[in-house]
Amino acid sequence: MFRCAHSSLAVFATVLLVAATMSATTAATPAVLRVPGMFSTVSAAISAAGQSDVIYISSSITESLVLPIKPAGTTITIRRDPAAIGTVTWSSGAGPLITDSATWSSLLTIAEIDLQCSSDGSCFDFTHSQVGGDDTILEPAHITSTGVCTPYLVAFTRPATAARSSFVIGFSSLQLTSGLVTMAGNAGTIDFGIFQSTVSTTTALPCLSGFFSGVLVTPEGVDLSTLPGSVTTLSLRNNHFTSLSLLSANLLSVYKLYNQGSIIVSVTNNMFTYNSLLLIGNVWDSKPVGGTSNTKFWFAHNSITRPLAVATIIGVQHLTAGQVGEYEIVSNTFTSSVSILNALPLISDTSLNGNVRYLIDSNVFQNTPIADIGGSQINIQSMATFCAIVTNNQIWRVLVEVAINIANTGLSSATASIYIASNSFAPGSNPSYTLGTAHVSVLHPNALLTLFDCLPH
Repeated sequence: MFRCAHSSLAVFATVLLVAATMSATTAATPAVLRVPGMFSTVSAAISAAGQSDVIYISSSITESLVLPIKPAGTTITIRRDPAAIGTVTWSSGAGPLITDSATWSSLLTIAEIDLQCSSDGSCFDFTHSQVGGDDTILEPAHITSTGVCTPYLVAFTRPATAARSSFVIGFSSLQLTSGLVTMAGNAGTIDFGIFQSTVSTTTALPCLSGFFSGVLVTPEGVDLSTLPGSVTTLSLRNNHFTSLSLLSANLLSVYKLYNQGSIIVSVTNNMFTYNSLLLIGNVWDSKPVGGTSNTKFWFAHNSITRPLAVATIIGVQHLTAGQVGEYEIVSNTFTSSVSILNALPLISDTSLNGNVRYLIDSNVFQNTPIADIGGSQINIQSMATFCAIVTNNQIWRVLVEVAINIANTGLSSATASIYIASNSFAPGSNPSYTLGTAHVSVLHPNALLTLFDCLPH
C-alpha cells in the first residue's frame, strides 16, 4: 500500500472527524432558523446564523445560493425540518445550486434534503474561494442533476496559497446526466470523496453545444487535470456506480488522471456496472502531463461488469523522465457479460518515459471473451523504467494472445524488474505470459512482495 496515500487519506478522515465533532459539541442550545418562514432565502438565513445554529428547510424551495461571507471556521448545518410533511426539495435556479465565494472558509453540512439541479453547468461550483480551509459534507442526500450539457456535478479547485479543503458526499443517492467532479486547474490541496452511495448515470443526448465543441458528457467522470505543486486526493469507497446510457458519451476516457501535480486516488470496495453497448478508450486513463508529476493509484476490492466493449479498464502512459507512478491493482473482479469482441486489455501500459511501479495481485478475470481478436489481459509494453509484480491472478481466457504480456521496449537506460508467479489460467490457453528480453531482470521471489520490492536494488 502507499504510505503517502494512507497518510493523506488519514488526514482526510481526520477532517471529517473534526467536522463531526465541531457540529456536535460547539453549542449546547443552537438556535433554529426556518426557511421559508423566518427567512425567505437560505442565503439570508446563513447570513443571520450564529456559530452553531441550524437552518431547517420547511418546504420545497428554489434558490441558487451564493454562500455569503462568514467568519472563518463557522459551522453551518442545513437540514430538512423534522416537522415538514413529505419530501423537501431544494431546486436550483438559473445557475448552480451552490456557489462558494472568495472568502469562503466554513464547514457546511446539508442533510436529508432532495437537491435538484436542472441548469447547465456544475451543480456545486466550489472554485472561487481564495482562502480555503472549508469543508462541505452532503450526508445523506438525494441529488438529481438533469442539465443537458452538464459535464460534472461538482467543480472544485483552490489556489496554491489556500488552506486544505474537502468536499464529501456520503450515504446518498445520485441520479445524474453528468460526471462526478472536475478538479481541473487545481493548484492547492483538496480532497474529494464519495462513500456508501449509489450513483446512476444516463447520458443527456443530444447535447448539441457540447457535441459541436467536441466536449461530451462523461458518465461517472472525474477530471484530475491538476496544476504543478498541487496535491489532490480522490477517494471512492463502498459505492455502486451504474451507467445506463446506450453509448458511452466520452469515447476517450471516463476518469481522467492528467495531472501535473501530485494525485492520490483510492478506489476501494465499489461495484461498477456498465450497461452501455459500446465503451471505447480507457475507463481509468492515467496520462500525467507534468515533468515532475506524482501519481499514486490504489484500485482494490472492486467489481467491474461490462457488456460488449472494447475499452481498457486501466490505461497508463507516462511521458517524461521526472514522472513517478505507483499502481496497486489488487483483489478486483472483472466480468464481461458477453463472450466475444473484446479487443483491448483490461490493464495496459504504453509509457514512453518515467518511473512506474505495479503490484497486480489476486485479481479475477472471469467470463472474458473467447475470440482471437482479443488482447492480453495484462499488457505492459513500456519504454519507461518500471517494475511489475504480477501474482495470484485468475485469468479464465482462451485466446491466441497470451494472457500476460510484459516487455521493456526502451533504451538501455530504461530497465525493468519483473516478477510473475502463482497465476492461474483457463485450460487450453496459450503460454501464460511473455517477457520482453531487453533490459529485463527477474526479481527474486519472497514471501511478501510489495511495491517496495520494486525500489532499486
